[in-house]
Amino acid sequence: NLGDYLEDRGHTVDYAADGVTGLHLAVVNDFDAIVLDLNLPGLGGLELLRRLVRAVPKVPVLIFSQHAEAIYATKALEAGAQGFVSKNAMPEEFLEAVDAVLGGGIAVEGQLRPGVTVTVCLDCGAEIKSIKSHQCQEAQ
Repeated sequence: NLGDYLEDRGHTVDYAADGVTGLHLAVVNDFDAIVLDLNLPGLGGLELLRRLVRAVPKVPVLIFSQHAEAIYATKALEAGAQGFVSKNAMPEEFLEAVDAVLGGGIAVEGQLRPGVTVTVCLDCGAEIKSIKSHQCQEAQ
């Protein structure tokens, strides 16, 4: 499973079975990043993402979703996620996305990038011409 994969690569992992528990864990713990499935029961999806962004604004959120369409990635990034990877991605690409968001970057699965249409950086407010080449002024 995903948690085992991350633990095998040196990451410490915690789990939440539903969105309310996930939000609680995010608030009471000092996480370096959050990997969020949009299909959690209870409080889930983009609403949970928005609440996480408000509750723990310095913790990057990487969406890991069954939806492999650019429109979902765009909506997640606009709602405050720092990354989006579908469950169809190769494990290496998922790990690269984890590392990118931990390092303050934005990560979008390669096959989805051409369709992602975020136009303003949520951190520095700069216009984004290409999600692959944006250098956030906030992160520097």
